[in-house]
Amino acid sequence: MSRGTTASVLPAVGIRLPGYAPRVAFLLVAAALCLLCVPPGPLFAVVVAAALASAMFPQRLVSWAAILLLGFSQLLREPSLQDWRFFVLLAGLPLLQSLAAQFLLIPLRSSVQLRVFRRPLLRYLAFQLPVQAVAVLTLSLTGAVPGVAVSTALAIAGALALTGLVLLLIVPLLVEDGR
Repeated sequence: MSRGTTASVLPAVGIRLPGYAPRVAFLLVAAALCLLCVPPGPLFAVVVAAALASAMFPQRLVSWAAILLLGFSQLLREPSLQDWRFFVLLAGLPLLQSLAAQFLLIPLRSSVQLRVFRRPLLRYLAFQLPVQAVAVLTLSLTGAVPGVAVSTALAIAGALALTGLVLLLIVPLLVEDGR
């Protein structure tokens, strides 16, 4: 037996994150959405409590309560193309759902490679870009712009066209995931 170098050959694992990283990211995104989109009051406190509970007890699926309550906060405002909070919520709520799914899958005391988050992030971006565009078009067509009146028939036609567009963009992604 020779006494040469005994360096073992290990595969490169890349950057590793602690298992609690998705929970921390969920809390940061939920806190940012609360501060930006939820009016001060009891709803704000309930959303913050639900977000904290969802990070502490992910198996209870309390994250859905936080997501639903954040979405409910949009109903307190008039829909408008100039209201940036709607678009922030539209981007943030699916991100919260994706993060909540991740912390259900990743054990708290584990470590995980950063590239584990690549595919969900790409899926999120592929979904989010057309959704934001459809939201702008829908708000434009339904008369959410002050001073612009749109007929009901045009709004229905636009909604049907946008639904078809979303189906054309999203269905191929879903079929690809089924492979």
